[in-house]
Amino acid sequence: MVEVKLKLLNLYRMKIGKKYLIYNGETVEDIIRQFINDYKDIIKSIFINKNGLLIDKNLIFLNGRDIDYLNQYNTRLSKGDELMISWPLNIGLA
Repeated sequence: MVEVKLKLLNLYRMKIGKKYLIYNGETVEDIIRQFINDYKDIIKSIFINKNGLLIDKNLIFLNGRDIDYLNQYNTRLSKGDELMISWPLNIGLA
């Protein structure tokens, strides 16, 4: 497992009150599942899909690259990687 910084942007930063969190995992999915588990009382169920992950409208970046263009939630992590999650402010579910 590697230690990864999860940077929280816009809505997530406002709701949770932190700029970033530190997690350990092998894949993007490992980190996102830990994040959802830790903050399930703050993250509304409308942000979570039937698989227990963040819905597609969320933006998730690994080292500045959208995970949709990598291996999505199965993307493997390396030492020093940085994840960022954001909610597009124009979607309106906040």
